[in-house]
Amino acid sequence: MASAEDESRAFVAFVCQVIEEADGDGTAAPASEAPPPPPTTTASEEPASATATTPATTAASEEPCAATANCVTCRICLQGGGPEKLCAPCPCRGSLKFAHLSCLRTEFLARRQWTRLNCSICSNEFIGPPVIELARLALEWAEAEWGPEDTGTLVCADHLGRVLSAAGELDEAEPFLRRALFGLERVSGADDSEALIAASNLGLLLNSRGRYDEAEPLVRRAWQGSCALRGEEHAETLVFAMNLAVVLRELGRSKEAEPLLRQSLTGLNDLRGRQHPDTLAAASHLSGLLLHLRQDLGEAEPLARRAWE
Repeated sequence: MASAEDESRAFVAFVCQVIEEADGDGTAAPASEAPPPPPTTTASEEPASATATTPATTAASEEPCAATANCVTCRICLQGGGPEKLCAPCPCRGSLKFAHLSCLRTEFLARRQWTRLNCSICSNEFIGPPVIELARLALEWAEAEWGPEDTGTLVCADHLGRVLSAAGELDEAEPFLRRALFGLERVSGADDSEALIAASNLGLLLNSRGRYDEAEPLVRRAWQGSCALRGEEHAETLVFAMNLAVVLRELGRSKEAEPLLRQSLTGLNDLRGRQHPDTLAAASHLSGLLLHLRQDLGEAEPLARRAWE
């Protein structure tokens, strides 16, 4: 167990990093996406969560595809690693932590729910290399079963673009996100909830590429559309507000971003809980913004500590 001194040093390093990001011309390094939240669905399934668009990551941190001495069996086939290494594909723990990627593929194909990239046990979205593999598989089967212009297929394209973007594969991700956005606008309308999610996802990718002027209209449109569709206090609207604030800060418009982040943090804290990844993302973004605006740890430090811990 880490000592109090070790924890203190780690926290100081974290705060120093936040301060470094806040220094300079009013911009911060683009936040990496993590893992996104429950995936978008077709009309016959549950409504999509805008957590998929959150830049701050997410449901769980990625773990390498390697078995450990403490957990040596696949939760699906109950066999050890063998020639195929085990991976930790989701936040499940204990005896359910590891699985073979081939077993995950088999289970995923048996479910035939191409728009859902969630673990059937913990309900969180898969993470790391497994989610990219399954997203590719989902799009392939959706195209074969539903056709390339079906709403569900376009949602699968959005998922694949989003998880590739979160993994830093921006060049490969962008065509999938553009296909999803333009297709959903054509099939369902620009104000449809799926199209709004696709717009925000593409905006966040452009933000990560430093194309802030192109990103801002997309994330703003997603936020305004969700305000009209679901109301300002809906959880998805609050996530869209956070995404807009992230881009505004990159544009040097931090004073416009602050009230959006405060609204997002308060609302997500009430709706999704203090420890939800979206709430922690909002706390982290607000902490960095306050450090930039005021260079004062008074309010920023508790927010940074909360997100870090």
